[in-house]
Amino acid sequence: MTSRGREPRLLYLGGFDIPTSRARGIQTLQTAHALARAGWSVSVLAQRGQGPVSVHDALRSYGLEMHPRLAIVPLPVFRLPRLVGLEIHARLALTNWSYGVACLAHLLCRRPLPDLILARDPRLAWIFLRTRVLHRRPVIYEVHEIFSTRPRDNRSLVPTELRGVADRTRALERFVLGNADLLLPLTQACADLLTREFGVPRARIAVVPDGTAPPGPPAPPRSPRSREVVYAGQLYRWKGVDVLLRAMPYLPDAVLTVYGGDVTAGQPDRDLTACRALAWELGVSDRVRFAGFVPHAELRPRLAGARVGVLPLPDRLMSRYFTSPLKLFDYMAAGVAIVATDLPAVREVLVDRENALIVPPDEPRELASAIRRLLDDDALAERLRLRAFLQVGAYTWDARAARIIQAAAPLARSTRNTADCTGA
Repeated sequence: MTSRGREPRLLYLGGFDIPTSRARGIQTLQTAHALARAGWSVSVLAQRGQGPVSVHDALRSYGLEMHPRLAIVPLPVFRLPRLVGLEIHARLALTNWSYGVACLAHLLCRRPLPDLILARDPRLAWIFLRTRVLHRRPVIYEVHEIFSTRPRDNRSLVPTELRGVADRTRALERFVLGNADLLLPLTQACADLLTREFGVPRARIAVVPDGTAPPGPPAPPRSPRSREVVYAGQLYRWKGVDVLLRAMPYLPDAVLTVYGGDVTAGQPDRDLTACRALAWELGVSDRVRFAGFVPHAELRPRLAGARVGVLPLPDRLMSRYFTSPLKLFDYMAAGVAIVATDLPAVREVLVDRENALIVPPDEPRELASAIRRLLDDDALAERLRLRAFLQVGAYTWDARAARIIQAAAPLARSTRNTADCTGA
């Protein structure tokens, strides 16, 4: 087969440990697998974890099997032990930069070269943009956050009010946003920021929301007698689990199941500890079950019997503009009626009283009131959940891969044509 007729080759820089329980691992591997199913040849570069590496087991935990067009390569990275006198962000920076160097070395040593390079971290995109003279390949940046808006709870986008953002980080990000061949934000809200705040032309932006595995019809059955409320995901403060816990005293006949938590070996989950303490303080610990981490492939059957799935995101920059929550699409696919907070990124998927109930963020009473409506009104809960279930087909991993292919295929064709002319 000639280079012009072969499938496009993509190098996907994941930036996560393998195996991992983090959302970035789920997003990257599910997306890569969907691209491979769609006919692309994909190599995912991961960080070799500190434990035994089993690519097959990692894929199975996401409900996936190996695919002939998908390769997953765990790369060695440099890690400093906790005992070294550096704070965590400095240690992580060393690990991340060592991973970037390992990715570049892998690229330059492999033949044939990929047609495209996709990075989901601005530092990785910066490395490959700065070294483009060596590889001459388009660089795509998957935008999961605009780091120049940090810290996450800083609601201002005014440059003089951005606290805690180093000048070098801001300059690095501006370089990447200005020079990447294609930007893939997860939300339209983020895409609008890229154009408004950074002057990125719309032609270089394609919105690619996260997704879920396609559900099979019909919608999973649900008992009208169920009083179970569920939350699935990490327990970081900016996820709003504390707001959901504060809503529970207003729902005395409801039970809450929380799936999630950090499973880093040998390290206590401080967020889980804080959530347990808050539930005890509020007097609801007897009606809140912290089920811990559940492999993603096993999550949907556990969600399916619940009455209400909650997306309690607070009003922070991260959740307002950047997040495309996996739990949202998992709720939809599981046939669970949804209550979510009113934020621009959420409004791109959910419409109040059409496929969910939408409430103001950071308001436990309002959140409890909406949950109560779905607990008490079976017809409303059934209508909303079935509508969301019918709409989730637009948010599968295959749909995400199709969006990426539509946006990136012209770049891949250009690379192949250039290779034909130069023999590269």
